[in-house]
Amino acid sequence: MGFFSGLDAEPYDRQYSDRQLLGRMAQFFKPHARAMLGIGLLALLHSLLGAAVPVILSRALDALGARLEISQIFLVTAAVFASGFLTWAANWWQRRITARTVGDVIMAIVARHLKSQGALKKNLVVATVMSNLGFRKSMAEADIDLIETKVGDRYVMEALIEHKASLGGEQSGHVIFRDLASTGDGLLTAIQLVAALRAAAGPTLGELAARIPRLPQVVINSAVRHKDQWQVDPLFADAVARATARLGSRGRILIRSSGTEPKLRIMVEGENEAQVAALADSLGALAAERLN
Repeated sequence: MGFFSGLDAEPYDRQYSDRQLLGRMAQFFKPHARAMLGIGLLALLHSLLGAAVPVILSRALDALGARLEISQIFLVTAAVFASGFLTWAANWWQRRITARTVGDVIMAIVARHLKSQGALKKNLVVATVMSNLGFRKSMAEADIDLIETKVGDRYVMEALIEHKASLGGEQSGHVIFRDLASTGDGLLTAIQLVAALRAAAGPTLGELAARIPRLPQVVINSAVRHKDQWQVDPLFADAVARATARLGSRGRILIRSSGTEPKLRIMVEGENEAQVAALADSLGALAAERLN
């Protein structure tokens, strides 16, 4: 028996050649040729601009040894600023055309798709306490039950097993499809998202993502020595209660101790972005003052 014994073709192996596979891939991407060309050119421009800056600077420094004239120095400076501006413009355009999807949005899109296919077990999604209120609203509108866990994929997996559910994940994008894998898998998540996109037959990923509401959410990581004492400090606990009352039913505040660092994680979420940021900053500053 050789090293490669047992590697003969099996009945379930693909029955088509590499050329046929490449043809199918080309056929699939053909309708998107213009968009792919644009993305490729943008990526190339971004790379060239990023590589140009150090080259320009090094050449300029070499030339400075030869006593450049003022006009030449201005020219080099202008070239560096122009390169920086073009890099900024490329980044701005990239953000404009790129669908920004976080874990909550991915789970909401996929959950709705699975439910429409009758494949969402127990009509249930598992998420952590960090998931956006907009995600919760989206699940309620779709009549999908939601179970919350502590932050961490291990807790998500435990809840999936306990409730015999098939879909769960974190806001960070760590999504678990329990019927297909025992842990989060980026490629599997991408495949499931593409399947939902194709089934939608029309909307782009950006358009589907825009249908999932997202409330402004700010997280402050306040470095403190006594991260587990925030509830017993009267001034800080009172400030949290007053801030929660100001947000009312349109927002929330989540305080939790970091499990890995001497920090207190303060999450504030609500409809008014300025108010959310102000409350988060004030609580972060107070935590640093009272818990150190």
